[in-house]
Amino acid sequence: WCRSNGYRPPNWQIISDRRGGRTAWSCTVTVQGQTCQARFWYDGAFVNNAKEDASERALQMLGVIPPPPVPPQV
Repeated sequence: WCRSNGYRPPNWQIISDRRGGRTAWSCTVTVQGQTCQARFWYDGAFVNNAKEDASERALQMLGVIPPPPVPPQV
């Protein structure tokens, strides 16, 4: 999407957080100078999901895809 719209390539940064005996992984992506963080932390086997999560948030920020629906207030 970035290339076809004349934007510089996105810059992903994988981040980790040691939690007890395990490490949780997440990701940030910077597009057009704006940084978006993945919503969730993932097991190391699923670090690509963190990249996809951050990318989805960036596309929402850019207005390419709609934001997720807001859950109803109870």
